[in-house]
Amino acid sequence: MATTSASEIRTGPAEILLGGVSVGHTEGDVIFHLGIQTRERKTAKQGENIVDLIHTGCQPRITFRCAQWVLANIQSLLPGASVSGNAVRFGRAPGARLGDSAVALTIRPLKANPSTSEDILIHRAVVREWAEVTFNSEEDRVLEVTLIALVDESKPDGQQLGTINVPSGA
Repeated sequence: MATTSASEIRTGPAEILLGGVSVGHTEGDVIFHLGIQTRERKTAKQGENIVDLIHTGCQPRITFRCAQWVLANIQSLLPGASVSGNAVRFGRAPGARLGDSAVALTIRPLKANPSTSEDILIHRAVVREWAEVTFNSEEDRVLEVTLIALVDESKPDGQQLGTINVPSGA
């Protein structure tokens, strides 16, 4: 049971690490959505009343806006891309397995005393979507991406997607 202490309220921006490497500055919110999936169980006796919810999986997704338009970020956020000089080349044939490019993703809250005690770790994350990139003089050019978690079958049941760390005493 939670206590009622304002010291347990968390706030502030977060850093994104892909494969242990920071993507640098982000703009706006870093959004973590757990995406718990369920199906309804109904019985003839109870009619349309739901008697239970059955867990069918989780589809965690992470969305953030990468503000540093640099070669390393573009390459790491574009599955299957290759680098040639200062250019990132893309355009794979259909059928490529994006899971082959999955990396560990860490959301690390930034605070006065940085630590890993509040990290959210996704074992295998892969880019699912690039949002539009705007070119104009009124806004910074940022790359908004959404990554999803893939199952890591080497982990035990209940730990195959990731970990949410909660500091002791919280």
